[in-house]
Amino acid sequence: MEKTEAVSRLKKAGYQVQFDSSIVTVLLPVTANRNQELKKLRAFLQDIGYDASFGIRQVKEVSSDEEEPLEAGEQISLEDFGIK
Repeated sequence: MEKTEAVSRLKKAGYQVQFDSSIVTVLLPVTANRNQELKKLRAFLQDIGYDASFGIRQVKEVSSDEEEPLEAGEQISLEDFGIK
């Protein structure tokens, strides 16, 4: 599956997604449990057949349209979790 299709499906599933520099990055609220959300996200991506790397970043709301990153985030590959 191509990254643009993964972005589209993530958005349809309700995730907030950035697609910059060919990296699919899911934005999570700062209040989200990062580990729980990562498990859900990995399962979702595996179910839709996306096997490329992706990133997650927790953000806090600055206004309704802007976010300010709290940390640099991280890029993750499904291979990091033993999924090919």
